[in-house]
Amino acid sequence: MTSEGWLLVLFLLLALGAFLREALLFLFAAASLLVALASWVWQRHCFRGVTYRRMLSQRRAFFDEEIDLVLEVTNRKPLPLPWLEIEDEVPEGLVYPGARLASSYKPRRRTLVHLCSPRWYERIRRRYRIRCAQRGLHEFGPATLRAGDLFGMSIQRREEPAVDSLIVYPRIVPLERLGLPVHGPFGDLITPHTLWEDPAYVAGVRGYQAGDPLRRIHWKASARLGSLQVKLLEPTTHARVALFLDMQTLAGHAWWAGYDPLLVELSVIVATSIAAWAAEQKHPVGLYVNGHRFRGEGASTIALPPSEHPEQLQAILEALATIMPVPTLPLADLLAAEAPALPWGTTVLAITPIADPDLLGALVAVRREGRSAGLVLVGTQAPAVAADGMPVFHVRSEEAWRDLERVAL
Repeated sequence: MTSEGWLLVLFLLLALGAFLREALLFLFAAASLLVALASWVWQRHCFRGVTYRRMLSQRRAFFDEEIDLVLEVTNRKPLPLPWLEIEDEVPEGLVYPGARLASSYKPRRRTLVHLCSPRWYERIRRRYRIRCAQRGLHEFGPATLRAGDLFGMSIQRREEPAVDSLIVYPRIVPLERLGLPVHGPFGDLITPHTLWEDPAYVAGVRGYQAGDPLRRIHWKASARLGSLQVKLLEPTTHARVALFLDMQTLAGHAWWAGYDPLLVELSVIVATSIAAWAAEQKHPVGLYVNGHRFRGEGASTIALPPSEHPEQLQAILEALATIMPVPTLPLADLLAAEAPALPWGTTVLAITPIADPDLLGALVAVRREGRSAGLVLVGTQAPAVAADGMPVFHVRSEEAWRDLERVAL
């Protein structure tokens, strides 16, 4: 029976008690009617003027960094709430010290339970400390609000669909801890002591000669002088770095066969650490991945050409934070498609747990075009390869990627 039906029954009992002059029935009906009316009014107005906010102290964080999560409930009316329970969905991969968490029927999700009793015109805030212990795009919400009246006669529910996102960057490790000494073969590969011509710096023009590439033609100068002119470029040692990250972790298997999560994380850490080091050394760095972002739109691969833009490292970190461990094409195909467009003097680094012959052939082709190229093999099971003089580096101990003290050099 609905609340209106019970009110009608109680009105009839009240009238019957008055007509029969039954004091007990009259008092019982009157008291029940007051309680029912109070419950009915509360049902209609309990969530009126009640707002719920979820606030993150920052939207981007580094691995193992701690941030604040603030939950705020405001009751902007004279009617208090005897109790209010909030169930807010949170990502499972983060750490919530001291928080009350419940299981969720959704995979990789938990429920943060918050119970309070907002009085009239009261604002309640709860602050939780969160440790960012897993890279990725983490979503908070939606939330469910439940409230009950003072007599326990009914429970009202309201959904809060708002979702807040947090991007946790991958862990950045000093290259020496990964077995990639910057003062040695690895550093010499990225910063060779040779000069290249930088297309960003034009020193002048000269007349066109047979064999000059068409991309060197200075069309404005040619039109002004009436004959073909080519650009004279200034030499530079400003090396560029292009990282090609492989999401294929199981040899001889298709993407639907699964992946090795430890190898994926170690590969991402290696790419992140090299990118951070290159940016610190003022080298333009780019990233290419044969995989797509989590909830990415359109593109099946990631392509961030080397750039000196101040936000380039942030773009790379966000891409690596949200990359899905699903290869969309062989890394050799991605390398063959993207490498020809790289600027002259770019160092190409392929990072992979699996060095198949096609990938080695693509790297050899890059070297034949006059660019530097190297291979970084990730994982203890990565096989030794013969790369015809091409530098090959090894990063092992994927079982201990979370604990830097245990990374074997």
